[in-house]
Amino acid sequence: MPRLLILGMARSGTLYTTKVLRALGKDVIHETHPGSDGLVSWHPVFDGHPPPRPDLITEVKHKDFDVLLHQVRHPLKTIGSSMALAQQSRSHAERVLGIRWGKNDIRGATECWIKWNREAERVAQFTYKVEDMAEVLPKILSAVGWDTVEALGRVGEALNTVSTKTHHWSRSKVVSIEHIPEEFREDLQQMALHYGYGRLL
Repeated sequence: MPRLLILGMARSGTLYTTKVLRALGKDVIHETHPGSDGLVSWHPVFDGHPPPRPDLITEVKHKDFDVLLHQVRHPLKTIGSSMALAQQSRSHAERVLGIRWGKNDIRGATECWIKWNREAERVAQFTYKVEDMAEVLPKILSAVGWDTVEALGRVGEALNTVSTKTHHWSRSKVVSIEHIPEEFREDLQQMALHYGYGRLL
């Protein structure tokens, strides 16, 4: 059976996506280790790199998965939420991306968003917005060969069952483009347009 790896930056809705796929009966695990059907996580964007916490698996090899997808969430919402990431997660981003990221640091969160998503998009087969899950879920299922009549028939039920209000999203800080350090604004704007979010305000 094909295995799926979905790469989504921290606070981009990976837990939500995991719950949706599990509601469809897929053994997909969030972050800690791959299930028999796959993994949804942010840390293995670089192939085989050690994870940020000791309770996570020691490494994830991209070759162990048949399909790699890249999930994005609105950049300002993701950056605002990821500013509250734990020290271990920020240190992991510093190691793998070569950035500096202090607590409640919007500069580090912005640079992480830009560099992480560029790398994830580079290795993935396609990129999608988590906000478009209702439209993109059949495409995800098709990419992995899970688009059976039964599974497609349960898409609406799965989406209605799983709340988008996860514990991560509820801690988001309100961030506007004016809060973003000037050195990153143009790159962030261009990536937002590229992913279909329009100009950031």
